[in-house]
Amino acid sequence: MNSLIRDEFNAKQGDLDAIIELTKFCDRSNQITVTDPITNDNLILDENIVDILKSVIHVMSYNQVESTLRGCVEEVYDHLSDNNVGYDRLLNCMQKEILDAVVKNKENIYGSVGNDLNLKIPKASLRIRKVFNGNVTKKTFSTIQNNYGIRIAPSEENKDGEGLNVLKNARNNLSHGNISFSKHGRADSLDSFLSTSKSVSSYMLATINAFERYIEQKNYLSPS
Repeated sequence: MNSLIRDEFNAKQGDLDAIIELTKFCDRSNQITVTDPITNDNLILDENIVDILKSVIHVMSYNQVESTLRGCVEEVYDHLSDNNVGYDRLLNCMQKEILDAVVKNKENIYGSVGNDLNLKIPKASLRIRKVFNGNVTKKTFSTIQNNYGIRIAPSEENKDGEGLNVLKNARNNLSHGNISFSKHGRADSLDSFLSTSKSVSSYMLATINAFERYIEQKNYLSPS
C-alpha cells in the first residue's frame, strides 16, 4: 500500500500532538501571560483559550478521520487500476458497490471507460467527494467494511471507533457555526477530549493496517 497515506497520517498526527501539548501546558499553567517584545502588549492564555484549543483538537481529529479513510479507499481503486484487476474478478460485495455508485452518480462515465468496461469501470465509478462529504461516522466505517469485504480490528486502545460520532458532530456544529469553540470546549473535561482523540487516532492506524493487508493479500478478489 502507498506509504504516502501513512506518511500523511503521521504528519497530521504530528500537528495534532503539537496542539495537544500546547493545550495541556496551558491547562496545567492555569494562566499564562505572553508579552510582545516589540509593543509590550500582553496576551493572556487562560481557561477560555484552553476551551477553544479543546475544540480545535476535535476538529483536527475529525479531519484526520476523513483524510485517512478517503486515502485508503482511493488506494484500493488505484491498485485495481494499476494492476489491471477487472470487475469480473472482484468480490460480489465490491461489484455491487461499483454498480450502485454508477447508478447514484448519474454521470456519463463512457469517456472514462470507453470499450474497456471490465477493467475501467471500478475506478470510473468512484466519486470520492460524494462518498466522504463531511459526515464520516462509525456507520460509514461499518458500511465500508461490508461493501469491500474488509475488517478493521477492534482493540481496547481504539475502542472500535466509538468516538467517531462525537468527532463528526463536533466538526459539523463548529464548522457550521452552531456553537462557539469556547462553549463546545467547556462541555467536557480535557481528559475526555484527549481520550476521544487518542482512541480515534488508534482506530485510524488500525484502518490503515487493515487496508494494507487487504491490498497485499488481494482480499478484494472473488474466491470463485
